[in-house]
Amino acid sequence: MANKQSSKDLRKLRDQLDLFLDESVRKKVEVVLPASLKRSFLREHTPAGVKESRWVSFVYYVVSRVLSATRDQRFKRAKPAVSKSRKWVSLPISVLHEVGQNQYGLMRDTLLKLNILEWDGTYIVDKSTYGYRLGELYRNQPLKVRTIKDDFVKSVIVKNRLQEAEKQKVRIRRIAHVAQWWLHHEHIELDKEEAKDYLDLYRAIMQRRLPKRLDRKVKSEKVKAELRDSFEAKYWYAMHQVERWGKRPNLTVDGAGGRFYNPLVSLLSPLRNFVTYKGQSLISFDLKNSQPLHLLLLLKKDFWSETSRISWSLKKLDPVLWDHVTKQETDTGTSDKSSSSTSPSIEFKKRRQKSRYQGVENTHFAQLVLRGKLYEFNSEKFRGKFFDKNGKDRFETRELAKKEMLTLMYFDNSNPKSASQEPFQYFKQLFPDVAEVIELLKSRAHRDFPVLLQKIEAKIMLEDVCREIYDQYPTAWFTTVHDSIVTTEEYASEVEAIILSTYRRILGGEPQLERAPLNPIKAFSKLSRYVDSKINEKLGAEAEEEGGGSRLTIDEIKRRLLLKQAMSATPDETHYPDLGIVGVDMSDMVNLKHKPNPFAPLPRKLKK
Repeated sequence: MANKQSSKDLRKLRDQLDLFLDESVRKKVEVVLPASLKRSFLREHTPAGVKESRWVSFVYYVVSRVLSATRDQRFKRAKPAVSKSRKWVSLPISVLHEVGQNQYGLMRDTLLKLNILEWDGTYIVDKSTYGYRLGELYRNQPLKVRTIKDDFVKSVIVKNRLQEAEKQKVRIRRIAHVAQWWLHHEHIELDKEEAKDYLDLYRAIMQRRLPKRLDRKVKSEKVKAELRDSFEAKYWYAMHQVERWGKRPNLTVDGAGGRFYNPLVSLLSPLRNFVTYKGQSLISFDLKNSQPLHLLLLLKKDFWSETSRISWSLKKLDPVLWDHVTKQETDTGTSDKSSSSTSPSIEFKKRRQKSRYQGVENTHFAQLVLRGKLYEFNSEKFRGKFFDKNGKDRFETRELAKKEMLTLMYFDNSNPKSASQEPFQYFKQLFPDVAEVIELLKSRAHRDFPVLLQKIEAKIMLEDVCREIYDQYPTAWFTTVHDSIVTTEEYASEVEAIILSTYRRILGGEPQLERAPLNPIKAFSKLSRYVDSKINEKLGAEAEEEGGGSRLTIDEIKRRLLLKQAMSATPDETHYPDLGIVGVDMSDMVNLKHKPNPFAPLPRKLKK
């Protein structure tokens, strides 16, 4: 029988988290800024009639907001008629007016004049916002933490933070059994030196490979520069995350999708391999095909039931969308609520669903997802039918098919010019019932569908799986990274069993679960592949034959880095050990405390 914690213990945890969030709102207001933004420069250019401290604090606050929004996809929007690589973020005038009062227009115009911010030339009246981004000198810089000193601006920020903290208290109290471990964040350690060495190698490989790919794929020099800036900015942000690790963490629950955000979530994914809990190595359990997996729940009768008691029914997750869907069906005369408690747009058949597309076999969506074969199936069926503007087959490989599948799920189907329209129609022939569900749940706004899947994911992972872990093993350390759970080796088998049993109970089938030990050896050994994957996300995958032996190994990268350092070093700094090719038995690298890391660069002090 499960060893359940008492309600009193859980209430105590919730009270501790409330206090933790209150203490996070300090009188000392700090913001993250580009290092190249100097206080002395701002003082020299204080607008006439504006108090110097007010001006500097206004700039700090606005620039930090733009910098933060640049990393958040929810605030990004592409400028019309410009390359998709050029992104701008919205900044409501209400935000500017709140900290700048009647002088906000003058200070905003000065920011633009000094090229600290750039404006894309558009103004959205109904949202009262411009499209902004950082100026060229500030987009790919090291980051620093600055303190806002103006009393008025500080009071506005603290007020907003207090209001947000009250919202977060309500949300985090529901997942106190998960968030509790961040109360003692000092036990969650990051090997900063190893992580920085990893990032240095990441940057070196990226700087070598990116220009060649850009020359082959991109013609515009402006777009090339923007892509280089974006990768450089990612490097400096990751360095900032490493430097700040160990400070009081910022814990939040997304108000839209319900996801839990903690320092491990925001950390660059390979850097999680350098994190331990009280010196213990960590294990990550990741749901494979997680988006299609949670889509399966939308095909269940309970999801559409008006009287369903399950927490992930449509009416409980999104009452507004439920009302829209049911009203739409009533208006079109397709619904009869008196005779059915489910959406009549969806037919739930007890027998196995078969595709209406003639000549296609084994297209049962649920079986493909649960077996982890959906992307392979799509690659086979879609291959040779859809090409990009450069003549590249969009479904040629499994990875390309995976990317296209996610695009088919989330694209704006109200846009007739979308490149996903034709593939979606073919998908609809293969999986008519699934496509019907997607279209129905996008009928109000296409973003409703991905947000709904996030809500389902959060409900199951945070409130079902994690609560079961907490109830059965109250001393087990664990946390979430969206659709995955990270725990220690001690409780890995128990956590894995609970994940599988919970999804088996809810789905009626067992999902594919990837068990991945987190350690530095894994990060360094996969560094080259990681760099390629990031470039491919921006530029598209290269042909397979182009990925051959011309690529540098990690040892060759290290050798060139050390040679470059030696050329500028003093004589007594050039005595580096021989870095010949190291033969490594990866299966032998289990206990990292007693095994040297053959891929790790030399100590950072030798790189000065």
